Order: sequence, then C-alpha cells, then structure tokens
Amino acid sequence: SAASDVYKRQTQLFEKDKLVYLTADSENILTELKPGYVYIVGALLDHNRLKGITLKKAQEQGIATAKLPIMEYMPEFKGRTVLTTNQVVEILSNFLELSDWRKTFEKFLPARKWKTKEQKIDSANSGQQNPPSIE
Repeated sequence: SAASDVYKRQTQLFEKDKLVYLTADSENILTELKPGYVYIVGALLDHNRLKGITLKKAQEQGIATAKLPIMEYMPEFKGRTVLTTNQVVEILSNFLELSDWRKTFEKFLPARKWKTKEQKIDSANSGQQNPPSIE
C-alpha cells in the first residue's frame, strides 16, 4: 500500500533510531526536540474508523512514537488532543524558537479549548484602549 511505502522510505532515508513519529495515541510524552532527530508528523485522521493506525504503523516499522505534552503543560485543556498537521508543525516550529511548551500551546491551541469564559473576556478587553476620561 502507499502508506507502507512511505514508512519504508522513511526508514531508508533516515536512521531508524533517530525517527520519532508524532501521534496523539502514543503513551510517550515529547519533552524536547533533539538535534539530529527527524519528527514525523502524521497526516492521517485516525480517530474514528482507523483509530490508532499511525501508532500501529510506526510500531510495526520499529519507529519510536511520542505525543505533544499538551496535558502536562495545559491541564485545563478540554477535549481531544488530536491536532491538524499544520497546528503540529506550527507548534514544533514555535517551540524551537521559544523553548517553552506552555507559551507555544497558548499561541496555537484554540482558546475555546483551554480558556475559561472570564479569561476570554479579559483577553478581548485587554486589547481595547480605554476612552479618555472627561473631568
């Protein structure tokens, strides 16, 4: 299958012990981005019919897996931690710049999934300028 070919090519192009497949189904938590490692961002939506397929394929190929440390740095996060491919890439890129998971997640995860109603109102109001006072 095409998916199997992709996994085979990855292990031919890169050292298998330097590959890390990112999947929300992994039990391993990504804590850092290591120089020289290749982080594979999955593009399969596997939360329904194909539940766990990316994890299974990576394990079959002997590729390490990990998930982003969302709940470790944002315990108030509500909902599933399955993200779009572009969200994961943006998070990884920003983390390389900031070296701060919390700030990175706050920037790229939807506020509706982690902010309280009061925090959302405060954030919206903080961007507004107060009108000049009239005395």
